[in-house]
Amino acid sequence: MASQESSKIRKSSDPPLALSPIILGGATFSNIYNSDDDLKRNTPESTLLFALRNGINAVDTAPYYGNSQSIIGQITSKPEFRAEFPRSSYHLLTKCGRYGPKDFDYSPERIRRSVEESCTLMGTDYLDAVYLHDVEYVAEDPDGFNKGGHCGSCSDSQDAQLDPAPVTEKYTQSYGPGDDTVVLAVKTLFQLKKEGLIRRVGISGYPLATLLRMSHLIVAQLDCPLDLVMSYSCLTLQNSALDSYLPYFQDSGVVQIISASPLGNGLLTSRGPQDWHPAPQTLRQAIKDVTKTIQTEYQLSIEHLSLLYSMYFPHTVIGFSSVEEVKTALDVLEEIQNPKDTTRVSSAQAAVKDTLKKSGFLNWSWPSPSD
Repeated sequence: MASQESSKIRKSSDPPLALSPIILGGATFSNIYNSDDDLKRNTPESTLLFALRNGINAVDTAPYYGNSQSIIGQITSKPEFRAEFPRSSYHLLTKCGRYGPKDFDYSPERIRRSVEESCTLMGTDYLDAVYLHDVEYVAEDPDGFNKGGHCGSCSDSQDAQLDPAPVTEKYTQSYGPGDDTVVLAVKTLFQLKKEGLIRRVGISGYPLATLLRMSHLIVAQLDCPLDLVMSYSCLTLQNSALDSYLPYFQDSGVVQIISASPLGNGLLTSRGPQDWHPAPQTLRQAIKDVTKTIQTEYQLSIEHLSLLYSMYFPHTVIGFSSVEEVKTALDVLEEIQNPKDTTRVSSAQAAVKDTLKKSGFLNWSWPSPSD
């Protein structure tokens, strides 16, 4: 198991500091996943400290995640924390533009103010990265990509891979005020980058085809590619469509792709997803059934299998609610680097995929936005 004395993740001493393979997801430092009682205990601080001491050097958060930014700031502002972890030794990544379930403001004034507020809350004079949060809620959707389906509505087949056929000028033209609003907001972020307030600019969201279209639109309109794109729940045992999209994101000049939510926002867990999760009941039941099967037949948890499947990706954002969850992820990373029981693991993962395929939910995306 991981310990505070030994790191399983190799730290980079080369400037600029390279992102660690695991990025701590800050949504768990909020009521999205945890109760007030959990947050009042020392859990966020002990979790963050353990992660940093074991080589995880990046934290991802957002204004939308309740008090997450202020909780992080309360920890990182302590003198003893700063003595152990100079600001240059870790990354702070946050988002802007989304402030509630239906509260979006991409105006240049609000984007600038949001970034400044994030700096204040987290006690820093710069942010390592800022994403425009959940762009599919604001951007136009001319092709119906946000409606969901298999591989983001690109195909009716669960086995199909992306065929964006080829990326043409339709990806580089604005389809209305929503697209224009996104481009202007990203332009504001690039201006803040020039001013030194942020170091990298990105967009985040769920529908891969929408993220891809916006990546091409932004570079066409601003003559500057995005530094980052964060996709969540699209490199999982249930939906691995991100793999197919990678070359096309690279064609748009995107420097780095970050994969978030390898457990599908709680879908691929033994306890099941939260009530707010958009997965339909039939998908929830399919996961519940196969979870029991792999526990009985392979003595493996759905969480362990899912992390093993997803964490080969260079950078993965994972939310942790406890030190034990950090230890689990570090152990999985070590297992990826030094494989064991590969036959058992592969068979169990195949069983999960077979169940999802039979139920019609393999490589299937839920609608986003979802009402």
